[in-house]
Parts: sequence; C-alpha cells; structure tokens
Amino acid sequence: MLISVFVMTWLGIGAPFQGSPSPPDLASLIHSLPAEVRLNSPQPGLKLSEVLGKAPLQTVEIDLPALIELTESPDDRTRSIAILSLLGLVLPGEDSNPPVDTKRQSLLLPYVSRLAPRLFDPSTAAPCGLLFNVLSFIRPPSADLSHILLQVLEDPRSTKPLPPPPTPKNELPQSQLYVGANAVSGLLNTGATFYRDPVSNITEGYDTEEVQQAILRFINRPDQTPVSLSWTIQIIARAQPQNPALNDRLLLFLDAEDPAVRMELLRALPHLTFSQPAYASAKAHLAQIVSAPSSSAEFRSTANAILSCWDNNRHHLCH
Repeated sequence: MLISVFVMTWLGIGAPFQGSPSPPDLASLIHSLPAEVRLNSPQPGLKLSEVLGKAPLQTVEIDLPALIELTESPDDRTRSIAILSLLGLVLPGEDSNPPVDTKRQSLLLPYVSRLAPRLFDPSTAAPCGLLFNVLSFIRPPSADLSHILLQVLEDPRSTKPLPPPPTPKNELPQSQLYVGANAVSGLLNTGATFYRDPVSNITEGYDTEEVQQAILRFINRPDQTPVSLSWTIQIIARAQPQNPALNDRLLLFLDAEDPAVRMELLRALPHLTFSQPAYASAKAHLAQIVSAPSSSAEFRSTANAILSCWDNNRHHLCH
C-alpha cells in the first residue's frame, strides 16, 4: 500500500483502495477524476495515486500532462485531489522496489513551475509543500526548483499563515501553514552537498552560500512573525544539512522579545551544529540568562537541562 494512501486518509479522503492485481487504465482514471470529485466519491484520486506509483514510466510520462492540467482546475477540491494523487509518484510504498524511484520522481521536475502557484493555494499548499520537499532530494538538484523556493522566501505572503482551506462537513479544520518555513526545508535539501562522515559513518550535509544568505534574509525580514520564525528555527534544527555560519546567526534569538521564539531556539540548541567559538559563547550567555531573575521557570528548567549535556554534537542529544 502506498504511503500516498496514508497521506490521503490523513487528509480525510477515504479508506485505502483494495484493488485488483491489474491496475486500471491511467488515462481513464485521470479523465474521470473531476466527475469523481463532483459526485463526492468516498475515495477520489486514491486509485489514481496507486496506479501512478506502479504504471510503466513511459505511460506515466504520456498521461502526466493531463493530470497537471487538473492541478490548475478552478475547482478547489479537484486541484487538491490532483495534487494529492501526484504524491503516488514520489512517495514509496511498503512493497516498492526500489524503495525510492528517482526516475519516477523526476518525471515531475519539468512541471515544477506550473505547480509552484499551488504552494500558496490553501486547498493544495500542504500536499504541494510535501511534493516539493521530496523532489528537493533528487540529484542532480533541479535549478528550477531551487529558483522557485528562493522566490517563495521573498514573497510577502511567506511569513503569514495561509487562510485555512475549505473543510468538508464532519472533518476537523487543518492547522495553519506557513509557506516560507516549508520552503526553507526544501531549499536546505536542494542546495545541499551530502557526504558520509568518515568517523561517525553518518550522512551529513552543508549548503551553498546563496542558500544560507537567502534563509538569513528570510529570517530577518521586517515582516517576519513569531510563529513563522519559530517554525523556521525548528525546520533548520531538524534538517539533515547543517550550516554553522547560518546556525551561529540564530543564536541572536536567545534574546528575542517574543518568549515563544526564545523557547523554540532553546529547545533547538542540541539539534544544531555551531562553530566552536559561537558554541562556547552561547553556552556562557545561556548560563547568564538562566541566572537572570527575569527568566521564566520553564525557560530556566529547560536551559539547565540542556547546559548539563550540550556538547555541540547533534548526534549526542540531551535526554
């Protein structure tokens, strides 16, 4: 069963499809998708997503333009289901062989410019963001994808929450989404050079100067918001690529006016890699903050726990 099936179920589209060994015709499934949506089918696009993950690559390549066109439909629900269906191309299933089919994933790269508007579309932003993040791991990296993600960070909408998408009856509303923070995640992967550390045998990564500067500009935008900033800090901390020069600049937020931003950075410290001088300075500064009477009890307790074990090695996390 495809992971995309799980994603669709998570977004309230229906139960997994139990299909026959012979998959339905891909072109017919794409053609019938708008009608499925209009008729409120309990699982629109689910069979389509599964077939996209299994059909011969030549067949997918021929029929894909028709599905891309549906992602531009004037109907919110059709756009949403079409984007969700595309996840069948990029997310591996439990029985996939190979587990990650980069040739199948790469079929979407020529269409990233047409898919880019869906990143700011409330009906499609969540699955499209996931789609772009998966594509960001393809090597060699897509120049078009990198360009789009850099543009997102400069967009005035990228620091603000998207309006919630239309929610069908009997479904819980989705949480707010910040497109800029999601773009940072994809950009960190797209711009990264990955390598195997000879000592730890762990795959590490670092980004180009262009990517790091773009993220710094985004973080320091005058219209940056505390929630967007907190999300971005969390994403940088959890990213596989680590950039000490970028991470060093985050330490300024230990003194941020917003307490939520300060707490987010504090919790992120053990996950980030800093330059050794910045790490030493930050550890001393954190000890000073903890001793200040103005520090909250929660901040003080968390900081003391981190100070007792923080060694600037993100693979030695505090417990």
